[in-house]
Amino acid sequence: MHSQSAAFAGQLASAYGVKTWRVTTLTELHAAIEASKQSDVSTLIEIMVLPGTMTEGYENFWRVGTASVAEKESVRKAYEKLNDVVKNLRKY
Repeated sequence: MHSQSAAFAGQLASAYGVKTWRVTTLTELHAAIEASKQSDVSTLIEIMVLPGTMTEGYENFWRVGTASVAEKESVRKAYEKLNDVVKNLRKY
């Protein structure tokens, strides 16, 4: 994600009342996680990583929820395709 887009996402989340943190180190991440556990509102932790360090070979694959039960055949097929892709993802 481009840094301006990432900054905008954090600002937008804040505008909706989300508590946000931007972290660049493991220490900051641990602190943000602990603070988020104490929050009484939704939270967003933006983790800054070096470009390309976590996406090589994924071809911009972004895993989002897909219904496993649906009336539409196209949704059921999308779920099956997602499961096939997930089986082959690298484990971190």
